[in-house]
Amino acid sequence: MAALGQTASQATWGWIAFTAGALHLSALYVNGTRRRSPHLRAACSGVGTLFWFQVCLGIYGTGLINTGMAIYPWLAVFSARNVMAAMRDARRSDDQFKSEVDTGGRR
Repeated sequence: MAALGQTASQATWGWIAFTAGALHLSALYVNGTRRRSPHLRAACSGVGTLFWFQVCLGIYGTGLINTGMAIYPWLAVFSARNVMAAMRDARRSDDQFKSEVDTGGRR
């Protein structure tokens, strides 16, 4: 994690992770209870993907083989998969909205 320490302090990385996680949980709450928000989900998952990718780069940059190299890349991959799923949902949501507008709200 020394490479991450060169980019920002441990406290800064902690706040970045906490803030991104809280925003992501908020987006999931809104999506599940209030209204569909796949665009917000995609954005939050994108931030998560960038975060995990940065962690992977930090671990890879040390040159030491450790368990982090077996775990953190999967978190980045699954987060990227979530981006793709949310973008697919956003497309469906946008298409449905357009069809409702075109038909005047009638199905």
